[in-house]
Amino acid sequence: MKPLLANAQRAQTSSISRSSNSYSDEALESGNSEFKTIYKRYKKRNPPASLSDVLYPRIGGDAFCNIPVSFEGHSSSSWIKQLGLRSVDQWKCLSLENHEGLYILTDIIEEDRHLEWFKRCLYAYPEGSGKTNVHLHFPDAHEIFNNYRDRLRWTTLGIHYDWDTKLYAEKGDPLPVELVSFGSLISEVLGLGPFHPDAAIINFFPLKGTLGPHIDRSERDLKNPLISLSLGQSAVYLTGGTDLNSPVVPLYLQSGDVLIMHGDQRLVYHAVPSIRITKKFEPSNQISREVLEYANNHRISLTLRQVDSF
Repeated sequence: MKPLLANAQRAQTSSISRSSNSYSDEALESGNSEFKTIYKRYKKRNPPASLSDVLYPRIGGDAFCNIPVSFEGHSSSSWIKQLGLRSVDQWKCLSLENHEGLYILTDIIEEDRHLEWFKRCLYAYPEGSGKTNVHLHFPDAHEIFNNYRDRLRWTTLGIHYDWDTKLYAEKGDPLPVELVSFGSLISEVLGLGPFHPDAAIINFFPLKGTLGPHIDRSERDLKNPLISLSLGQSAVYLTGGTDLNSPVVPLYLQSGDVLIMHGDQRLVYHAVPSIRITKKFEPSNQISREVLEYANNHRISLTLRQVDSF
């Protein structure tokens, strides 16, 4: 490849990758704050920050409270197996002291079904009515994973979110039925009331990927929860308060964990400063080598939202 062409392609790749989920540069540029200090600490790579102060939901401990879950069945029961979820009676739900409304469901996906979720996120959701950061540069792009996998940073579905204006579109196509069912099931199990997700944002994290401090406040109806599924490699997740100097708690989220923000926790600062390799997925006849390799080197977060009231 000629040097000028190679340089141009590298610059284009960098430009597409930067068209990513940089929610809140202002949160990092607004002077010193508790959140900024802790975010920068865990973002450090050489050497990587110690995780000695990080809380591990799967291990538990005094910082967590156990939350009972119940499931009456209803119309969502048939989806548990289809979605690759463990039986609800195996679910463990935790909350943090002084963080009422923040819930963590740990390891709810069957061990052999994680890669099915990866396959959907990589092959199905970026296509059709899905929009990605790649489409900002190539509006007619298709087969996104096959052609642009190293540049993919986000996908929006349903009522699309605009990263520049921080606003949602007035309307959008229905979400895939499995995502609606997943969100409704989680809300039902936690007793949070009816939840009708109409938007999804999927973030794709390479090992050096981050998500800056931000509050999700663009939804037009803020009474409904945010429900976020973690897939692939693990994340240091920071949860704070309604201002950047509130106490910040670092959590370790792993593949198959679901984090829910509701009530007073719906409008708090949160961020992902670091991705850590902790999981090795094994080959499967149903999963391509490309998906397997991606899952072993990336994290995906899939967050469901209800933009409008019903």
